[in-house]
Amino acid sequence: EEERRWRAEDLEQRALDNARQLWARFVEKNRRDVEERAEQLKGISNLAALVAGFVMISYLQFGFNTEEQNPNVLIAFGFTTAFVVALSFSSMTACGLIHASILKMGRSYVTEEEEAEFIHQCRDFALRYKPGDRPPQPQRTFQNTWKTRCEAEWQRAFYMFSASIPWLLANLALASFIKFRASPRTAIAVTVIMGIAGLYFFLTHGRWMRYVTGSAADPQGHSLSSEEPMGLPFDWHLRPRQVSRMASTPRAPPSSRGQSRGALGLLRPSMQQFRDFSRRRLQMPMRVRAGAEDPLCHQTPLMS
Repeated sequence: EEERRWRAEDLEQRALDNARQLWARFVEKNRRDVEERAEQLKGISNLAALVAGFVMISYLQFGFNTEEQNPNVLIAFGFTTAFVVALSFSSMTACGLIHASILKMGRSYVTEEEEAEFIHQCRDFALRYKPGDRPPQPQRTFQNTWKTRCEAEWQRAFYMFSASIPWLLANLALASFIKFRASPRTAIAVTVIMGIAGLYFFLTHGRWMRYVTGSAADPQGHSLSSEEPMGLPFDWHLRPRQVSRMASTPRAPPSSRGQSRGALGLLRPSMQQFRDFSRRRLQMPMRVRAGAEDPLCHQTPLMS
C-alpha cells in the first residue's frame, strides 16, 4: 500500500513537472516574440526618423534664389519634401506607439494568475487523459494579439516608410536641378545616380518585403495536431524527418582467417570471437589448487 501511494505521488509530481516545463517553454517563446517584434519596430522607427530629419535639415539649410529658378521645379521640390516628411513622421509615430504598447502588454501573458490557471489545466489534463488527447495550450498569447491588433498597423507603417524612400530620391534629384542650375550635366548625373539607387531599392524591397510583412515571415513548420500520439499524456514531440542515408563505404574483403586488418596491418578479432572468449571465460571453473593452470593460457591469442 505504501508503494502504491508513493507511485501515485510520483506520477502526480511528474505531471506537475511536465506542466511547469510546458509553461517555461511558453514563457520563453513569449519573450522571444516580444523581443523580435520590438527590434523590428525599433529599426523601422529609427530609419524613419533619420530620413525625416535628413530631409528637414537639407530643406532648411538649402539656400537658393527663388526668382532665378523654374517654378515647376520648385513646386515639385516642395511637394516631395513635404511628402517624405509626412510619410516618415507617420511611420515613426506608429512604430513608436506600437513598440511601447507591446512592451507593456507583453508581460501580461506570463503573470502568476496565468501560470496558476495553466498548471491547473495541465494537471486536470493528466488526470482525465485519453489516448489521442493533446496537452492544453495557453488561450491568451502575444502572437495572437499581435495578429489581431498590431499586424495591420505594423504593415501600414512599414509601407509608409518604404514609400518615403523613392520620394526621397526624387527630392534629391530635384534639388540637384536647383543647386546646379548653371551646370545641367551635373544635375543629370545626379538624377541618373538617384535612378539607379531607386531601381536597386525596388529590387531589394520586392525580394525581402514578403519576409518582413507577409506570411513568409511566419515559421513554416509541422502542425503538432497532425501527428499520431504515442500514448503518453504530454507527448507533443515531433517525429524526426527522414534523411536520405549516405551510401556506405565499401568494406575491405575478409582475409583467409575471417578477420579484418586495421590501419597498422594488425589482425583485429571479430565480435563473434569476443563473445566466444567471454563465454569460455565465464564457464571456466575456479581453480584454487596450487599449480593449476588456466586452460586459456595455451590457446592461440587473438591478437597477433
